[in-house]
Amino acid sequence: MKMKLYRSFAIFFIVALLLPTGGRTAQAQSVTANVTSSANLPDYVPGELLVRFQKGVAPRVVDQQVQVGAAALDGLLQQYGVTAAEKIFSTAISSNTGMDRIYKLSFSPDADMLSLLSALSADRAIEFAEPNYLYYTQQTTDVPPSDRLYGYQWGLYNPRSASADARIDIHTPEAWKITTGDANLLIAVIDTGIDYTHEDLSDGRVRTDIDKDYVNRDDDAMDDQGHGTHVAGTIAAATNNAVGGAGVMWQAQLLPLKVCSGDGGCSTEHIVQAIEYAADNGARVINMSLGGDSCSQTLEAAIDYAYFEKGVVIVAAAGNSNDLV
Repeated sequence: MKMKLYRSFAIFFIVALLLPTGGRTAQAQSVTANVTSSANLPDYVPGELLVRFQKGVAPRVVDQQVQVGAAALDGLLQQYGVTAAEKIFSTAISSNTGMDRIYKLSFSPDADMLSLLSALSADRAIEFAEPNYLYYTQQTTDVPPSDRLYGYQWGLYNPRSASADARIDIHTPEAWKITTGDANLLIAVIDTGIDYTHEDLSDGRVRTDIDKDYVNRDDDAMDDQGHGTHVAGTIAAATNNAVGGAGVMWQAQLLPLKVCSGDGGCSTEHIVQAIEYAADNGARVINMSLGGDSCSQTLEAAIDYAYFEKGVVIVAAAGNSNDLV
């Protein structure tokens, strides 16, 4: 699967701590400004754009049409049949982040999205406009059917001293001498959900009391695809219990946030809402084993909020396809 995660988002592994970089990431330029064909764009949700308005500009719906009170922009929104404007982030977001001014605009999937995107990007009332990009779950290393044996989890511990790839692992035995996590560590898994009935994840450490499903818009983030459960097991599967595999931080708690559908597709809208929720609900680490070809300023805003405002460590997938790092 050819996937990559661009921008200044730091790429980290679950055992590494994020170090301060001395300032926020610079404001990105719109990656769609010079695109001449929608075929050249990364995957996106049809009929939706993510837009950040300038300060003092607030869209509202009047007679099923979005208006902002500026004749030229109102005419443009009417021309393309923009019928809904929804805030992406919660109203509790402070205005100094600019996240309170990011909206999802909805219009007919048959409309010329590229022309609308170009026109909005050129309007002075708008800071940026971009598609609601899709990201995808990243393939995880397959384990043999006998994965109940920790010795087969070579990514955690690879003792093959006679081979060239000996100790190409994350040195979990050494890490476990320092910590195996604790109940005060909450790790949010933004993915396809978590199967909290799994034998290695059913001991009460999966926080089903505060989980969220952004795909089906409910409070049950049960995994219907498998990827999120695999990721959660790698992070914090119950260990030394003679079943399943071993987890890196097996005493930590997990917060399942389902943003990806059964086919593994995950919209920017759902991802950023989950990031905000995790940061606001005590997550110390956010894991996103996701990737895509897009460069979303909305996603950047959410990551900046989680890290700079809330001090959350952000973990993302990297290197799955070998040639895209």
